[in-house]
Amino acid sequence: MTMVQLLRVIARQWLVVLAVLVVSALCAVLVARMPGVYSTQASVRLLPPPALTEGANAIGERAEELIDFAALVEKQYNGNAAQLRFASPNATLAGAGIRSGVSVRLVNDGNQWNLNFREPVLLVDVVEPDAERARVVLDATVTELLNIVTERQNRSGVEGGYRVGVLVSPSSADVVNVTGNPVRAVAVTVLLGLSGAVLMALVVDRVFVNRRPRRPHALRRPSRREPRTGGIAVPDIGA
Repeated sequence: MTMVQLLRVIARQWLVVLAVLVVSALCAVLVARMPGVYSTQASVRLLPPPALTEGANAIGERAEELIDFAALVEKQYNGNAAQLRFASPNATLAGAGIRSGVSVRLVNDGNQWNLNFREPVLLVDVVEPDAERARVVLDATVTELLNIVTERQNRSGVEGGYRVGVLVSPSSADVVNVTGNPVRAVAVTVLLGLSGAVLMALVVDRVFVNRRPRRPHALRRPSRREPRTGGIAVPDIGA
């Protein structure tokens, strides 16, 4: 389709184009006025039992064994709910466009296709429309994870210096207001609106063209040299 043909379609279906552009303009206004969200994070690191480590600093020791335990804790907390896997370990729920939710995931140094767990660290990621609500959800989630670690060891009968420890960092998490980029969001909305208007015009125009009744072909009188029905040829009188 040439540009001239496209412009003709848009001119014929100008009501459709106008309706889509009005809806897109309303969406752009809503996007521009959309308030930000509040995001906060904390990490829960599992520490090896004191009886199985050497020295005062146990961070990083017996990591492979603790990663398996951390995976069990993650599985018990999340249950069968589907979890988001990000391409970067620094990605957040707020960056993914989620406005309310909590995520508990084992820190992945790989990506969503090639998982690479090198540390027994559970990342708690919270996003909420309210700052106080985000802080409350974070504290409750961390507390639940600590209870899971304790309960699993209690059921297994682990005692004394053979119990896995826990280190929560930071002790008091910061809550950050995430507003995004409203100018870019409005620009994307406008571009999508323009594309949608042109597409809808093409679809509606195609539907009307297909439904338009076709004119019957005019009956053409046979020439004097053409045979009539039945295969009998008519001689040319003028010959």
